[in-house]
Amino acid sequence: MFGYVVPRLEGLDEAERERYHRAYCGLCRAIGERCGQHCRLALTYDLVFLALLLGSLYEPEEREGEGRCAPHPVKAHGFVRSACIDYAADVTVALAYYKGLDDWNDDRSVRARAFAGMLAGSYRAIRERNPRICEAVETGMADIGAIEAAAREAGAAPGGEVPAPDAAANRFGVLMGELFVYRPDDYWADDLRTVGARLGKFVYVMDAVMDYEDDRASGSYNPLVAMDMSAEDMREDLHLLAAGACRWSATCACCAAWCTRACGRSTTRWKTIRRSAVVENPYDVLGVSRDASADEVKKAYRKKARENHPDLNPNDPAAADRMNKINEAYDRIVNPEKYAARDRRAGAASGPQGSAGYGGGAGYGGAGQGQGAGGSGYGTEGPYGWSGGFGFDFDDLFGFGGAGYGSR
Repeated sequence: MFGYVVPRLEGLDEAERERYHRAYCGLCRAIGERCGQHCRLALTYDLVFLALLLGSLYEPEEREGEGRCAPHPVKAHGFVRSACIDYAADVTVALAYYKGLDDWNDDRSVRARAFAGMLAGSYRAIRERNPRICEAVETGMADIGAIEAAAREAGAAPGGEVPAPDAAANRFGVLMGELFVYRPDDYWADDLRTVGARLGKFVYVMDAVMDYEDDRASGSYNPLVAMDMSAEDMREDLHLLAAGACRWSATCACCAAWCTRACGRSTTRWKTIRRSAVVENPYDVLGVSRDASADEVKKAYRKKARENHPDLNPNDPAAADRMNKINEAYDRIVNPEKYAARDRRAGAASGPQGSAGYGGGAGYGGAGQGQGAGGSGYGTEGPYGWSGGFGFDFDDLFGFGGAGYGSR
């Protein structure tokens, strides 16, 4: 399920590397202290990224120190602890517990079942102190299980209603979007929900690619096997999905520190783009009329994306700017309600001179789970789209902390 968001330490300066290592050790210690030492086996790079991201936004008070541990018994290592790191620790163990259960259900892996059993008591403790995390994971995994079961049943009985091939990936995106939210309904909630959802969908699809041969041999559900698509067939889609999660950061600290593993290459090398309001008519940007159907808008977007994607135009420094404009225009058409709220928020934050942006049209619901245009499904492009800017700048990823290093 995880292991696709990894640090690129070679691109960091000495202070940034030290910051990363302290956060990594702090998360490991937080897991051990809050959930039990055995739970430290669940530590992943992906959740270190979440801890750094949340810390850069909320700047909680931090506690720094040095110490030895079982993996490093000789030399003391520096660490940092904060409320955001503690939150990431709970998320880490909750996801690891359900990953063990999922692997047991899919593959009957005795090792996975034993690992889940080892985490069960810690998971119950997390549920008591942070029920929102566990409710998001439980409902999300139950929905994904139902989608995958329906797909298997449809495959065994031709003629049955088949869930959309990206339905499970979209639902996992929704799950991860909720876990990225540190404080529901606060200023950063919508943006965190968006980046988490995009990253979650990428993780699910990438997992399907990596497990393709095993799932094909065992008969476990895999949307790519069901569609008879190879990993190579998914290369372009993986690049687009990864782009939606991290295309705002390339030469900045975030890009230097993290990359998303898509087909063996980094997709986070593009120019940093701060969020700004779209002043152009989004329909004009995509080259469609205001009364265009959902399918016409989608086709226009895909055509523009193929023509302007930075990966396909590596020698064109303006490609990232064009792609950003295309993505935001598409997102404004598909998700007008989201942008209406965001524009009001941006206007309030910038005072009476703030721009309200372009309101967009009536929007489309997508066709993610059998819903037609205007429906309420997750949408073929996934929860929260692949596009639109964030209200935060990844340049600040290593600049958080209420005390000590990087305090602003």
